Amino acid sequence: MTKTEEIRLHNLFIKFKNEGKGFDEIKGLLEVNGGLLDEWDKNLEVEKDRLKLHPVKTKIVGIDKDGKFSHKWSVSAKISHLDTAKLYLNQIISNEDETNELNDYKLKVQKYLSVFEKHFISLNIGSIDKNDVYNPEFELNTDDNEIIELAKEAVIFFGNFIFARMKYDSSFLINDLTPDTFQKVENILPHSLKCLKVKKYDGVIITNFEGLPIDTSWIFLIGENGYGKTTILRSITIGFVGKKDEDAELFDFNFEENGISIEYFNQSHSVINSIGQTNFKPLIHLACYGPSRLQIQTDQTQNDIAKKSTTTYSLFNSDGILLNIEFELLIWYLEKNPRFDAVIQTFLKLIPYLSDIQVDVPQRKIFYIEKEPTENGSKYNRVTFNQLASGFRSILAMVGDMMIRLFKSQPEITEPSELAGIVIIDELDLHWHPKMQREIPSLLSSIFPKVQFIASTHSLVPLLGAPENSVLLKVNRTVEEGITVEKVDIDFQALSSDTMLRDIFDLEEYMSDPKIRAWERYKELKRLIRAEESIDKKEIYMDERREIGNKYTFPA
Repeated sequence: MTKTEEIRLHNLFIKFKNEGKGFDEIKGLLEVNGGLLDEWDKNLEVEKDRLKLHPVKTKIVGIDKDGKFSHKWSVSAKISHLDTAKLYLNQIISNEDETNELNDYKLKVQKYLSVFEKHFISLNIGSIDKNDVYNPEFELNTDDNEIIELAKEAVIFFGNFIFARMKYDSSFLINDLTPDTFQKVENILPHSLKCLKVKKYDGVIITNFEGLPIDTSWIFLIGENGYGKTTILRSITIGFVGKKDEDAELFDFNFEENGISIEYFNQSHSVINSIGQTNFKPLIHLACYGPSRLQIQTDQTQNDIAKKSTTTYSLFNSDGILLNIEFELLIWYLEKNPRFDAVIQTFLKLIPYLSDIQVDVPQRKIFYIEKEPTENGSKYNRVTFNQLASGFRSILAMVGDMMIRLFKSQPEITEPSELAGIVIIDELDLHWHPKMQREIPSLLSSIFPKVQFIASTHSLVPLLGAPENSVLLKVNRTVEEGITVEKVDIDFQALSSDTMLRDIFDLEEYMSDPKIRAWERYKELKRLIRAEESIDKKEIYMDERREIGNKYTFPA
């Protein structure tokens, strides 16, 4: 068991303990040595006992990469309105934003804070009604009229602040954690999307989905051109990174008008991110790709490369530049870094048409040796990256960029199969032959078993090769409702391509007339079988239905 796998399982152990599962039940769920589970259980109880003495309410939510416990802290004691006022006003003053306008505001806050600290004995702001009116009560240690008037100003200021804060907090679209759902414990991913809710963003009026299982390695978005698949992918991305990616503004947030909230599973517990919240927790193990995935770094100016190579740039712009895996391979080769051989083997698994990838040290170049697609196929002359077919370049560029980003956020890992994170891809099927489109989902999941992929596609072919327990989201758009997204509860692994075209892609005309008639009869026979009381007639219907199903490969 690798260290990263041990950490993953240890986090699942803590998750199940927090849910109230017993030791024996957890032992049956996790394929872990009993002695190791005993050690985890003992250490967890010791930590719980230690935290009982802590002055704030705590919850153990997992362990970090160093094996140290991670906690969720919250104040358990009730504090007075006066202490609350001092706490909030101190937070405003300590805000790191140093614009001139805010400095003036901070001076006012400092003045009111001084009054609260020096002259207030007690404060009760009461309740604020729907008309923003409240009747505070307070007691001072002075009869000075000037200070009394200033105290009234301070109380009104704080009451307005609290009301604005209440409105601000109520703007968050997701407030409560949802239960985790999954089919197989062994397939639970370290990071996975669970819920999304969007309000007034780029064609969305309001839409949401929830209930995504935490063991699904692929989430597919389908929908007609212009319906908003890219908008939904960008919404998800903003939920992971926030309204800004480095210096680039991704979302013009106004808490009274719009919002984006997501819930995602993170190692052992769920996290809610709402744009604007103070405790926003960005997912650092993230890679995003738009339709343009062929341009990799060259010898451009460093500033241009940096600007166009941020995590989200490719998804929000058409001129993104992917990080150059060839640069990394050269460095790893010269340093004898074990990542070199591991990444080379990953690429050879990913593209069976490649026989080898070689480093030419004198030329400081990477060369690719292609072969015929047979077991002992003949090899071709070596070529550079730019001489490869666009489909191969697209795979190498995107997966290479993905590995660089995930290695950067997980520096202790050398094997690509141990990398964890979430990868977002717009127009997955672009540049690829249908055979590769069908193979790529299961291939990527087998090579990167700890990564969740969220991808849009115009083609049904990737769905035909989707791994077990994949999720399908259908994006629609109308004038009245704007862009909406719905989770399609269907086992599309069991469906034929014609059924997908008809039921999922709404392309019934692609089925031949005889097949359409056969489908209608096939559905009718199912109803007749259920309704028929005569066993002989029931068997006749069943035989006919079986014959039609076998001929057209209809689902049972």
